[in-house]
Amino acid sequence: MVQDKIKFVAHHIPMMHSGSYEIKVRQDISLYDFLPLDAFRTQQQFAIAGNRTNINTLDVHTVFPPPNSTGDHANTLPHIVIKRSTYPWEWYACKEEKPERETTPWVALLLLNEDEKPGGTVKKSELTTALKNIAEAGQFDALWTELTGDAGWLYLKEAAATDPVVVVLSPSGRKRQDLSAVFLTVQDKVNSLLNKYMGPKVVSLSELKSASTAGDVIKWPGLTIEPFEKEGEKVKVIDIEHGLLMKLLPEFDELPYLAHVRKPLAGRLSEEDPDECAIVLGNRLPAPGARNTVHLVSLENRYYYDQEHDKFLFNEQAAGAKELTRLVSLKSWEFSCFDPKKTLKHLLCHLNGYTLELGKTDTYQPPASDTGSHTLRIPAPEGTPAVVADYLSQGYAPLPHHMRHGHQTISWYKGPLATNAKQQKLSIPKDPKEELVKSADQLVRFDQTTQLPMFDVSYGAAWELGRMLTLKEKDIAIALFQWKRKHTQNLRQVEQMLVYAYLPHPDNTAKEKKFPLPFEVEKWFEGLRLLKGIPFSYLVPDEKMLPQESIRFFQLDGFWIEALLDGAFSIGRVPYKDKTEVPNSWASTPMSGFLMRSEVVSGWPDLLIDGYSHLPPDTNLDGEIALAGTKIKLLRQEVVAGNILLCIFEGTLKSVDIHLKPEAIHFGFDYKLVQDKDKSTKEIYSKILRDFDGSEVENGATFDIVWNELTRVLQLNGATGLCNGIKRSIQEELDKPDNPIPEFKLKYEGKVPEGYPNPAQFAYQMIEGVPKVRFILGA
Repeated sequence: MVQDKIKFVAHHIPMMHSGSYEIKVRQDISLYDFLPLDAFRTQQQFAIAGNRTNINTLDVHTVFPPPNSTGDHANTLPHIVIKRSTYPWEWYACKEEKPERETTPWVALLLLNEDEKPGGTVKKSELTTALKNIAEAGQFDALWTELTGDAGWLYLKEAAATDPVVVVLSPSGRKRQDLSAVFLTVQDKVNSLLNKYMGPKVVSLSELKSASTAGDVIKWPGLTIEPFEKEGEKVKVIDIEHGLLMKLLPEFDELPYLAHVRKPLAGRLSEEDPDECAIVLGNRLPAPGARNTVHLVSLENRYYYDQEHDKFLFNEQAAGAKELTRLVSLKSWEFSCFDPKKTLKHLLCHLNGYTLELGKTDTYQPPASDTGSHTLRIPAPEGTPAVVADYLSQGYAPLPHHMRHGHQTISWYKGPLATNAKQQKLSIPKDPKEELVKSADQLVRFDQTTQLPMFDVSYGAAWELGRMLTLKEKDIAIALFQWKRKHTQNLRQVEQMLVYAYLPHPDNTAKEKKFPLPFEVEKWFEGLRLLKGIPFSYLVPDEKMLPQESIRFFQLDGFWIEALLDGAFSIGRVPYKDKTEVPNSWASTPMSGFLMRSEVVSGWPDLLIDGYSHLPPDTNLDGEIALAGTKIKLLRQEVVAGNILLCIFEGTLKSVDIHLKPEAIHFGFDYKLVQDKDKSTKEIYSKILRDFDGSEVENGATFDIVWNELTRVLQLNGATGLCNGIKRSIQEELDKPDNPIPEFKLKYEGKVPEGYPNPAQFAYQMIEGVPKVRFILGA
C-alpha cells in the first residue's frame, strides 16, 4: 500500500559543515613545581568534501514538474527531492557567524520563463562584424543605434576600453522586442545571432577564483577553492540581468521556508528510495502558456549582514539593472504550461478515448457496450468477415510469412499478451518417450477447417525466438550446454553401472546425481518468463493494437511462454534419451498485466502500480481496506520504450491503481476564475487549511496567496506575507464561537504560537495530494 504517513522535519543540519578545518592540540607537562613547564603542540588539517559547484546525479531522486512535461503546472511550485537530507545545509549562505545561518539553506530554486533567458556578453568588435554581415547595404549604423538605444536589445557598458563588452539582454529586459519596420527583413537573423550569446555557460573552477571589479558587467564575488577541489573542474553558470534577479531571488529570511526534510514513517517503498530526503521548494509559480526553466542555484556566501537595517541582504556588488549577476547552476530542467488537460489525472482518465468527468470519479471502467478496446487487438473494420473478426478478437495479426522454400504467404501471428479469449490448451512434449521439439516447424499450426485456411506461426516463432536469444548470449549458451553435458555424462555412467554391474566402479551406487543449474542460466530463464529481452514487435505485432494514449490489459499466454522457454532450453539438446527438460520452477504460472502508451509514462517516471485480484466493493476509492488483502505481486514494471510501460502481475488482474510516489507530492494552490464587475476574468489563488495529519479541514477554511501578480513570486515573510497569512487564518478559525477546527483548538488552546509556521509546518500546509486513478476490468 502507499505510505500515507510522511513526517516533515524543518531541517537536517549536519554535524559539521563542508569546508576546510584545522585541529590544534596542546599538552602541558610538569613533574615538579621548580622544573620548567614543557608544552607539546601539534596541528592537523582536514576537509569535509561537499559538492558546492555541482550536485551528484545519483543524489537527485526526482524533480517536479517532471522534465519536459506539458501540463497545467501554473498553480504548482517546482521542487527537487535530494536523497542526501543534509545537502541544503552543508554550506552557508552568509559568512557572518549568526545563529540564523545554521538553519538557512545555501541553495534555492530559480524559475525563469522563456522570456527570461540568462544574459550573454560579447566583445563589441565581434558583434559588429557579425551584424555587418547581416545588415543590408548602408543600414548598419542605423541598426546598431536601434539595438543599443534605451529601447534596444543590447546594453553597451560605458568604459574607456577600445573594445567594450556588450550585454545581450533577455526578452524580458527589452523595452521593445521587435525591430522597427525598416529592419523586419533581418529581424530573424538578428534574433538568431543574439541567441548564440545567451543561455548557461560552462567555465572552469579556476575562472571563478577572482571577484569581479567595478568595471565588469558580470558581477561575481569570487570563490576560494578548497583542497579537495580541482581548478580544472567544469562548472555550469548562468548570468542573470541584475534587475530581474532581484525581483525573483528569495529574501534571506525566506530561504528557511523553501527547504525541509521528509521521511516516510512506514519505511522505504523500494531499495532505490531514500530513508529520508531533502526538499528544496521554489518561490515562484510558473508562467502559464510558456516554457519554464528551473535552476537549482548556489547562494553560498552571497548574503551579508547589514548593521544599519539589522537584516541580511544580498550582495549586489553595486550592479546596475542591465548588468549581469553570475550564479552557479547545480541542476536544471525544463517543463511547459501549455495544456491544462495534460495533468496526470486528466491523462489517465482519458485513456482509450473515454472522457471521465474529473472531480466526480477517479475510476475507469469499460462500459458494457465496449467490445474489447481495452485488450490488445486490431480493431475489426465494419464489414470484416466473421472468420477474420474472430481471429482479430483473439489478438492475432496477419503478417507476411516467408516460407523455407522461398514462397511467400500471409500467416496469423499472436504474441504472448493474449486477450483471454479462446486460448489454446497445448503443451510442449517433455516425456522422454516422446519426440522433443527439434525445430520451430513442429509448432506451426494450419487451420483448414475455416473459410480462410492459414498458418498460425505464433508458437513456432516463440520457440525460435527463445533459441536465437539464448544463442546470442554466448556465456548463457555455453553454461547451459556444459550443464547438459555434465547431466548426460552422469546419466550414461548410471546406465553403465546397471548394465555392467559386475565391473568395479568408483561409485557403486547406481543413482542419478542432481546438478544445480548455474545461477546465471536460472536468472536468464526467469527473465525470459517475464518477457525480458523480447523484441517489442513480438509483443505487439501491429501498431493499431496500441495506439497513442491507450491502455491495454492482457493475460499471458502460458503456451507461448512455454514454447519460448523450450526453444531457449533446446540449446545443446541431445537425442530423445536426454531427460534434461525445463525445470518445473519455470512453468508459466498464471500472469496478467497491461501495456500503457501515454505521455504519463514519459512525464511521470515514478509511477506506483498496485494490482488486485478482486473487484472493489464500490466504484470509488473508498474500498482501500477491502482491497488490501487482495493485492497481487508485481513481477515486472518497466518502460520498454519512451512512452510505453509494461506491467506484469502474478495471478489474474481484476483492478489496478496508478498513482505517484509520496516523494512526488507537490506544492501549490487551488485556483478559480472569477469575473469582475467590468466582466474581466481574474484568477483567484487560495489554499484550504490542513490539520496536523495533513488532511484538509472539514469546514474548508482557506488562506489566500500573497504574491507579486506581475512576477508570480510569493511573498513569504513580513506582516502581510504568506506565512503570517496562514497563521492569521488559523487564528480566525480559533476565534470563531461556533464550529472551530477541533484539532487546532485542542493543540493551541485558542492561540496559535508565535513561531508558527516553521518550514515543516509551512510545507505540509502547501502540499497537494497525490492523484490516483483506478482501472476496473470487470468479472
